[in-house]
Amino acid sequence: MYNPYGPRGDSQPHTPPFGPPYSPMQGQPYPQGPMQPYPQGQPYPQGPMQPYPQGQPYPQGPMQPYPQGPMQPYPPTPPPKKKGKAILIVLPILLVVCSLSGWFCANADFSIGDGIQITGFLAEPRVQATATYNASHYPFGTEIRFADGLSTVSGKWKTGSGCNIQGGALHVSEATSGTFNPCLSTYSPFLDTSDNYTYEVTIKQMHAYAAGLIFRGKNDDDPFFHFLLIYSNGTYALSVYDQLGKHKSFDVLKSGKLQGQLSFPLRIGVVNKHMQSIGLYANGTELATVSDNDLGNSGNLGVAVFKDQGTETASADFVDAKCWKRSSNSDT
Repeated sequence: MYNPYGPRGDSQPHTPPFGPPYSPMQGQPYPQGPMQPYPQGQPYPQGPMQPYPQGQPYPQGPMQPYPQGPMQPYPPTPPPKKKGKAILIVLPILLVVCSLSGWFCANADFSIGDGIQITGFLAEPRVQATATYNASHYPFGTEIRFADGLSTVSGKWKTGSGCNIQGGALHVSEATSGTFNPCLSTYSPFLDTSDNYTYEVTIKQMHAYAAGLIFRGKNDDDPFFHFLLIYSNGTYALSVYDQLGKHKSFDVLKSGKLQGQLSFPLRIGVVNKHMQSIGLYANGTELATVSDNDLGNSGNLGVAVFKDQGTETASADFVDAKCWKRSSNSDT
């Protein structure tokens, strides 16, 4: 049990009593002798009080407690501040500021104390304008449904041979010529976003024929993948690998040249609109938009590395994978 007065025991000294210690009797010692019993049944003789001899010290005894006086009441609680005082002080200042800068007050959104909030008449339209901007500009949404910096092991990826966290990035490699190595996450946006989402990843560095992201990935007995690939010659391609679908085993749906010289890190993204279109992006700039109803297939997000001829192992490092749910009022 918790002792509110502190621990006690042989190892703890007892708290000394208040005041000085008891003193020995002052003056002459009292003569010792046998105790005489008082006669039973006899009244104790009464007599006048004898004055104490002058000049003799009074015998000391135990300290008597200091007489306590009446308890003093706690000071009364001060009354609450009147809320109107803050308004009377701040409001004239705001009027002066607003007279000098009408734009500031129209756009400002601030508090003057006492829980009073002032919103400029342009604040709400500004919020609506921001929402409209987010819905009409990449990445076309603010609701992040999947995010992984890929600098440490998070359990969000199906790591293994040729796909692991290394050097602060997801390192993907392939040693066999004419093949690719898909590395998938554990996340599928099909149900979470109604198949309307933006998926983005950054290629930190690349030493391969091609590398990129997978936005429809299924790696089992009947694998299929949709890729946005960046090639070492500075071109890009939207490609499909699907042995059971209408496409060839590997089919390029759209290709083109990147804007400017290929350099890393390179941020690439796809904007999927369910069963309608797919937008291709590099560093937030649109490369192309493709119509294809096959893009409604479910699957996981991921990344991949492709190797062509040669003896050197192909590899690429990926960081900052994110997936946003597209805004419902986005028309892109």
